[in-house]
Amino acid sequence: MQQRQQQQQRQQLLQQQGLPAGQQQQQQQQQQQQQRQQQQQQQQQQQQLQQQQQQQLQQQQQHVQCYLPAAYNGK
Repeated sequence: MQQRQQQQQRQQLLQQQGLPAGQQQQQQQQQQQQQRQQQQQQQQQQQQLQQQQQQQLQQQQQHVQCYLPAAYNGK
């Protein structure tokens, strides 16, 4: 919602400055592209988090395997 309001405000400012409509549209397109890039970055961060969680699980499994043989030998 805020982003849309910003676009409207910028349009009004541009109209006051007397810039042609073509330039206004270009600026809006650039804003949309930036928003898309931000979304892509968020997705990448989520993927990295998932990978970190998987690595932690693998490490825990390795520890369990290390302890098990020692327990059997103790018997």
